Order: sequence, then structure tokens, then C-alpha cells
Amino acid sequence: MKEKKGAIANVEGTFYAFNDRCPHSNAPLHLGTLQSKVIRCAAHFSSFDVTTGKKLSDPKELSISPEIQKKMPANFLQMAGKMVEITRQIETLDLETYETKVRTIEY
Repeated sequence: MKEKKGAIANVEGTFYAFNDRCPHSNAPLHLGTLQSKVIRCAAHFSSFDVTTGKKLSDPKELSISPEIQKKMPANFLQMAGKMVEITRQIETLDLETYETKVRTIEY
């Protein structure tokens, strides 16, 4: 059985558990950003609702200004273009979520 890594988010006092791997690129979601109940993947900027697991947005394509492009090696731009082409073909699924229970332990 393959081990899964999970993450927990505290949204307004309620804890939500979910798979720590982005369902688009398998990047670790804990490296992304959490704002309210929305987590955004740091790798491709897909976003998900941690309370439901629903995908809110597909990956974002970054644009590189012409001034910056002039400073980059041509083979880098070709490689980046190929990566964008590949990324477009990967379906972004909903985030896998898990039930959580919080117990208070008195000592």
C-alpha cells in the first residue's frame, strides 16, 4: 500500500484534512498558500476548496514579458513552451479530503 501524505487546515476554527499532493502535478500543497478555505498549489497555481475538495481553478500559465524573453536562452523558451503544452493536457481533479475528529484530552 502506497503511503499518503496529508495536510490539515484550520478554517475559522474547523479542521479539514486533505491529501498534501496536488491532483494536477503531484506537487506538495503545503508549499502553496492558504487563504480562508482556498489552497493554491505553488507549482502550477491550481486552487482547491479545502472544506469540500472541489477544484476551483485549473493551472495558470505564466507569461514572460518580451524584455525578459530576450535575456533567456532560446532553448529555455522552447523547453518552457513544451512544458506548457504538456501541462494543458493534464486533467486537474478534485482534491482528496478526509474526515477529521478533534478530541479534547484532559490531564
